[in-house]
Amino acid sequence: MARSAACVQMICLAAVLFMLAASRTMNIFGCWAEMDRRQWTPSQCGLVFGVEELLGALVVLFFSPRTVQLIGSKLMIHYGIFLIGISFLTYSLADYYLEDPAFYVFALACRAVAGVATALTYLASFVFLLTSEPTKATYCVLILAYGAGLICGSFLGSLNGIKDNEFNFIVILFALTVMCASFVIPAHLPEERNIDFQINTDDATKIIPEVYIQRMNSLAAWISSAQILAASWCFNFITATIGPFLQNEVQFSKFEIGFALSALFLTASVTAIVVGLLSQRGAPLPILKITGLVSLLLGLILIGPIEFASVPL
Repeated sequence: MARSAACVQMICLAAVLFMLAASRTMNIFGCWAEMDRRQWTPSQCGLVFGVEELLGALVVLFFSPRTVQLIGSKLMIHYGIFLIGISFLTYSLADYYLEDPAFYVFALACRAVAGVATALTYLASFVFLLTSEPTKATYCVLILAYGAGLICGSFLGSLNGIKDNEFNFIVILFALTVMCASFVIPAHLPEERNIDFQINTDDATKIIPEVYIQRMNSLAAWISSAQILAASWCFNFITATIGPFLQNEVQFSKFEIGFALSALFLTASVTAIVVGLLSQRGAPLPILKITGLVSLLLGLILIGPIEFASVPL
């Protein structure tokens, strides 16, 4: 019974990560349409949309680390798909009404809600990973589910024109479908009090969130949250800038852009799996973290601060 419940939980988590990744890449095409309407440069587009999501994600910091650790895994299982549906719907409404001055405040509110929903889903998914017993199968399945969502989202976004209003309605209908499904899937899970994320320790079997809290102090929890938020912002920035470059400078078609993004996401997924397996084999994590920070700084230097001097807010 416990094994079957764990399998259902893993399937739900993989499905939510797939939906989350697909929604993000589909929204990239909405970002490019916004760039065309406002005459933004690719870097300005990536910066503005990344900051918007980051501001929404900062709401998470109002919760204490203990609260986040306790509710994160349950939030992922029972309400993850619902949060994705909310994110889909509010992002689409924001893009649709942003051009109308009468609904400008409403559009900004929708985008803020979408940012909060996305941030909560990200945080819950990563907390679930941190509080689960690390196995190669678990890690690979979740990474592949997320990578598959990125690839599918890029193709869906490329097949639906980036300037057509039909794109917004398709996303809204899809969001409504997902929201309806979010009430069905948790109903078939065991009751929340029976879902125990357990790990075998030397002395006894304990609920993982309790073990996790004992091993991790508040400072480490805040650092981990900051890393998740920074990774989310970098992802938004990179994906929102590479597409317009391929479209305008390299003259790629929308389908070719979707294929290029898919290749990028596939490479990233494979890299993530390799890095994770190296870490399990004893690879020094400080070297991996330092490499990531150096790469981030080099990327910011290569982009240059000149285009950020006048960001049209």
